[in-house]
Formats: sequence, C-alpha cells, structure tokens
Amino acid sequence: MDGIREGNLTTRPPVLDGVNYGYWKARMTAFLMSLDMRCWRVIVAGWKHPLETHEDGKVT
Repeated sequence: MDGIREGNLTTRPPVLDGVNYGYWKARMTAFLMSLDMRCWRVIVAGWKHPLETHEDGKVT
C-alpha cells in the first residue's frame, strides 16, 4: 500500500493492515470520537434518512 500512510494526527485515520485488529479497533474508535461524538453515535446507533414534510402534511 504505497502512498497510504498511518499517522498520529487526528486528520489521518489508522490503517488496518490485517494484523492486530483489536489495537486498530481501539485506535479507530478514538479517531472517530475525536472527529465528533455525533460521528460515533451514527456508527453505534445507525443513520436514518431525513424526512421531509410537504405542504399537504405528507411525510416522505
């Protein structure tokens, strides 16, 4: 994987190289939480499409 490098900065996520998944998982969790707690909540709870209410009251 030339060109893809792992870093200690919050702008560069840890790279999973197939070794030591537990360590990568902990670092990726910390990375995502450092971006924004809402980002982490979406991963844990799932994302829902936003709903739109039309003038006639119909929700799509």
